[in-house]
Amino acid sequence: MIKKIISIFMAAIVVTSFGAYAKNAVDSLIGSNAQYIILATITNVSDNMFELTKGYGIKHPENNALPDTFSVKKFKYGYCVEHADNYNNPQMGDNIIVAIDYANGAYHVSSDAFMVDNVSSSAKVKIPEELKNYDCMNELLALGYYIHSDGARREYEYSGSSVYAIDSGGEKFEINKRMDDYVVFFNKNKVDLTDKPPIPESQNNVSRTIILFLACGMVFGILCVISANYILNRKDG
Repeated sequence: MIKKIISIFMAAIVVTSFGAYAKNAVDSLIGSNAQYIILATITNVSDNMFELTKGYGIKHPENNALPDTFSVKKFKYGYCVEHADNYNNPQMGDNIIVAIDYANGAYHVSSDAFMVDNVSSSAKVKIPEELKNYDCMNELLALGYYIHSDGARREYEYSGSSVYAIDSGGEKFEINKRMDDYVVFFNKNKVDLTDKPPIPESQNNVSRTIILFLACGMVFGILCVISANYILNRKDG
C-alpha cells in the first residue's frame, strides 16, 4: 500500500514538472528583467559561439543600442523535450526570440530561446507539430501574443486549452481564436506546415474538363452544319 502511494505521488510530481517546463521556459522570456529582448537571426556558427544579427527589438534601452551583429555562447532551444524531441539544436539561418544581457565585455543569453518565422514585429512563434495537443503549446501561444503586443502583455492565464491575456486593468481576453496570427507549426525538416504546395488538379477533374471541351466542340460543329444547310436551302428556294 505504501509503495502504491509513493508511486502515485512520484507520478504526480513528474506530470507537474512536465507541465511546468515549457511555462517556466516561456516565462524566462516574458518575465525577463534582461536588458534586451529581441528577434534575431543566427548568421554564423563556430565551435562554441553563435553570431546573431538583430531584427526587431521588443525591449531595448534607448541609450544603449545593440550592435547589428554580436556573438553569444551556444545555447539550446526551450521546447519541452518530453513531447517534441530533436528540435532544440539551433542552426544557421534560424530566426529566434531571446533575452540578452551585456556584462564583463560580452553579450550573454539570459533566457530560453525559441524559433520565430521572421524577425519583424509581426513574427509568429514556431511550434513543433508534436506539441499541438499538449499544454506546453499554450505558453508558446502566449509568447506569440507577447511579440504582437510589443511586450506590453506580460501576464497570462491558462485554463485547459484556453489562453487568456490579462491587460493592465486586470481584464482577461482569450487569444486562442486568433492563434494563426501568433504561432505557426513546423515539422522535423523545419518546414512550416502552412507553406504547403498547391494541390494538383485531380485526374477526374482533368478528365471532366476534356469531356466538356469535346462536348462543346461537338455542339458547335452540329450548329455549323445546321446553319450551312439552312443557308443552302434558302439559296435553292
